[in-house]
Amino acid sequence: MALELIDVCHRYGSQLALDRVTLRVEPGECYGFIGHNGAGKTTAMRVALGLERPRSGRVLVDGIPLDRQPVAAKERLGGLIETPGFHDAWSARRNLYVLGRAQGQDTKTSRQEADRLLEVVGLEGVGPKPVRAFSHGMRQRLGIAQALLGSPRYVLLDEPGNGLDPEGLAELRVLLLRLAHEERVGVLFSSHQLHEVTEACDVIGVLRKGRMLLEAPKDALLSRSVAAWSLRTEDPVRAAGILNEAGLTNSRPVEGGLLVQLGQHSPEDLLRRLVVGNCPIHSFAPRTPTLEEIYLGLGDEPALASTRPRQEVAEPATSLASPARRTWRVVRYECSRLWSGADFWVPFALPPLLALAGVWERKAQAAEQALAKVVSTTSVNAFESTGFGLQRALALAGPFVCLLASQSVAGERSRGTLRNLVLCPLARRDVILGKVFALLATGAAVIVAVELVALAASAWWFDFVGVFEVLPNGETMLHVSAEEIRPEMVRALISPLLPVAVFATLGMLAGCVVRRAIPAFGAAAALVLALDLGRGFFKRQVSPDWFPSTHLPSFLGDSSPVQRFIDVAQGFGNATVSPSSTHLWYWLVGAVLLAALVFQRRSIR
Repeated sequence: MALELIDVCHRYGSQLALDRVTLRVEPGECYGFIGHNGAGKTTAMRVALGLERPRSGRVLVDGIPLDRQPVAAKERLGGLIETPGFHDAWSARRNLYVLGRAQGQDTKTSRQEADRLLEVVGLEGVGPKPVRAFSHGMRQRLGIAQALLGSPRYVLLDEPGNGLDPEGLAELRVLLLRLAHEERVGVLFSSHQLHEVTEACDVIGVLRKGRMLLEAPKDALLSRSVAAWSLRTEDPVRAAGILNEAGLTNSRPVEGGLLVQLGQHSPEDLLRRLVVGNCPIHSFAPRTPTLEEIYLGLGDEPALASTRPRQEVAEPATSLASPARRTWRVVRYECSRLWSGADFWVPFALPPLLALAGVWERKAQAAEQALAKVVSTTSVNAFESTGFGLQRALALAGPFVCLLASQSVAGERSRGTLRNLVLCPLARRDVILGKVFALLATGAAVIVAVELVALAASAWWFDFVGVFEVLPNGETMLHVSAEEIRPEMVRALISPLLPVAVFATLGMLAGCVVRRAIPAFGAAAALVLALDLGRGFFKRQVSPDWFPSTHLPSFLGDSSPVQRFIDVAQGFGNATVSPSSTHLWYWLVGAVLLAALVFQRRSIR
């Protein structure tokens, strides 16, 4: 059993980031991964966790190929890459709890695991506090806790000591050693602090310019790298003279004596020369070089290749959750994320308030109409006022859902929280489908809220009766019965669901393509405007039915089923013809497939 990268190559454009990298991490060992900035350490770890797709090579987790069986492989992996990202408004405990639920833990287990890990990383006293109040070091500790969720067999930590004080570094070292030696977890961690690697690791891997120069057990590496002898003497000047006579001109002074490169000389021969030369000697012993000296002494070519055997055969995979269950986990996670905080509920409340304003406006118009002296008029009923409320509110529903959906991927990616979700034992398609279903549920919730407000306000101020003409003498004449209006109202209530779903998927597609929060928001806004303007500019070239905005009320004109409902409720004989919704299915399916394809191929940062 092992976590293995085998001949992995990766490029960023024309830059070769990883060049046939091979490394192996076994359970129960602590692997120190070192290299200069830009050497490719983070890229290698991202590839190992499934956040990047390598151009070539393989990643095996206990023999399970990560690319073909991502769920089974990621059940064994946990990771902290670069700066940890969390939902700042949530508490530390809630962040861990929600991620635990996304991994498949039940409610009780997830709560217990969150509390246990907060204690493990020293944050048990601040679990209820929002993450926005955390220092960099506290966020780093929380990131380590997140990497340990689910008790993974292999934990990959990218610069885990960043932001930690000396006490925190000591605690981290103890934690890593306990994970490896007591809990038999394979730990791969990178660090710029070479002394930390020396103290904590069992195996050392050196990466330079994208190439593995060295991979070996620490003890074997240090024992094979005896490069000098330490000579402690009271008279280093005399000792240097004797060594020069023997042809050793590269000795250098250190505190308390000299550091001697033996070359072809035996230590016995040099010791005899020093004694004959009356040089007082306190000690003459081999000096093991530090890891820093070994690292700095390496060239750009591999110095010591790994001889540890590879394991090619996968062990039997554990019982995995079904795709439907995994998708449901993402739906639950996404709804928890979307439906929390004022930044969601304030915009969410705007369409229902507009519906209420539309009904109120129609009530005011009815009052003015009653006072006016006209020959005849039709009485205002609850059907008509409901239509005006829907028309006012639904013009905003499509753009609202589209803009919200644009942040489902791009916003999470910018905050770093998308990475945490993708690290869970989920396939990429589970993530994208779960987000789509959560957005569809959100869009449906907006529509239902609008319709309930419009219906309730209309029922409060008016009656659901037919269309009557009020004659000057006060008598009334029925034009359209309530039974004739109700089918149109049902169609008007149902019809917004599909176009709002289309706007949701188009917004998600914009977020997948653009990837950053603010540009994705701008792209979604431009898309909404372009679709609304397009139906006017291209109505002769393309059927208006192709444009999603045709199927919803719009500030630029309304030809939707809602307008037809209003026309019928007002008794108009030439009611608006409703557009066919068949074309919307092409938009919906196409946007979901494109978003899934883009998301599948994108790297997650």
